[in-house]
Amino acid sequence: MEHGSDGITYYYKAEPVNQSMLATLSKDGKWIVVTFSHTTGNVWSNPELTCQHVDEDRPLAPGQKTVLQVKLLVFRGTLNEALKKVVAQRPALQ
Repeated sequence: MEHGSDGITYYYKAEPVNQSMLATLSKDGKWIVVTFSHTTGNVWSNPELTCQHVDEDRPLAPGQKTVLQVKLLVFRGTLNEALKKVVAQRPALQ
């Protein structure tokens, strides 16, 4: 944990995840925001700023080009529904 000069508290905890996605449930528990990509190397969020990040991780040699996509879903639903959507939609991402 680190208290930044900007007044925001930063928490660092490196752990492997089962699914490389981030999901945030609304306070009333009815809405969910989920962020994911095809080959995510790192996931992190800052709850005080309500942001979520999935850092795409793909090797790229000098001179090569690639397309990286990150998808953000906002819908009424549950965490289980979010996981099902991610598993179904991830293969279509580049």
